[in-house]
Amino acid sequence: MENKKDVLRVTMKDINLLPDDFLISSNARTKNKVKAQTEEVKVTASDDSSVQSEKVKESVAALPKNIKENILDSIQQNSGRAASFINSLKKEKIRNLERLLSIDKKDLAFSSKKYYIYCTDSGRIVIVERDIWGEPFTVTIKEGTDVSIKRSMFFDNEPFLFPIFNEKNLSGEIIYMNENEIWYLGKEEATLVLFKNDKPDFLKISLKNFKNINNKKALHTYLDSHKMLYLDKKLHEIIVEQRNIPLEDIVRVREGYAVYKNTSRTYKVLLFNEYRELYDEYTFSKLPSVKEEGWDVLFSKDIVEYVKANNYSFENFRQDEGHIEYWQNIGTKRVCVLRCKI
Repeated sequence: MENKKDVLRVTMKDINLLPDDFLISSNARTKNKVKAQTEEVKVTASDDSSVQSEKVKESVAALPKNIKENILDSIQQNSGRAASFINSLKKEKIRNLERLLSIDKKDLAFSSKKYYIYCTDSGRIVIVERDIWGEPFTVTIKEGTDVSIKRSMFFDNEPFLFPIFNEKNLSGEIIYMNENEIWYLGKEEATLVLFKNDKPDFLKISLKNFKNINNKKALHTYLDSHKMLYLDKKLHEIIVEQRNIPLEDIVRVREGYAVYKNTSRTYKVLLFNEYRELYDEYTFSKLPSVKEEGWDVLFSKDIVEYVKANNYSFENFRQDEGHIEYWQNIGTKRVCVLRCKI
């Protein structure tokens, strides 16, 4: 027990050594979030709880005693199950966050409703600050004299750490997240938060003229195409300014290629070299039977040159788990003549 106290005392001492601007920034964000959420809870409670409570009491009171008892027992059991389920989700998030931070439950030196504080054997200190709902909100990491504060966010229970950024004007549902991006979907506009060198860039995309907003894949492709052309001005010049290709017709665009619907029955791929210059293009009657992630290999310069040299057709490629293959009839046998790992 004494050892645990010693660890905790060192931890709190180290916390006090953090720069004031870091601590003030972190506390201010948490207070604002707590205040907003508390006000929301108060409004909801004042509007609904009294009316619903009276209705429940009146309805239950009018029932026979045995039915009344069964209903109350059922309500208590369901409430208990719901609370247990929510707690299990919170624990799962914490475990996932611990794995991301390379810490373990055994490193936990202190916990409360507001903080988890970890101290590793190497002296690394990790402070997880929780919001009013008990969810991880910010993460402070101290290694030696280096201190960093990150915003903790989850997508499908997978944790991500981002530089602190202004979330005040962001609204809508988060529909996608990776290590460098957060996508917010509003009614008529999407906002993509793109991080580079710990600095956020806010890309706003109008959806007023986009007709497939309920098609998840089409929406994702549309937003991703906007992002790629926003980040790469040379590709934007070729695809949008020179070719006048509508963004809703783009199937996939990457640094080395762009695939888009050419007509109602054909597709076209544009191929770019390392300087983002167009060096070749092909037209298909159908897309290759390869997942889009495999197109990065299929349309790479080496594969394209091999396909041209052997007069192969891109349409005849297919995917076998983690490989793309090209099969050809040789005599009476069908033989795989090209196999590449994705």
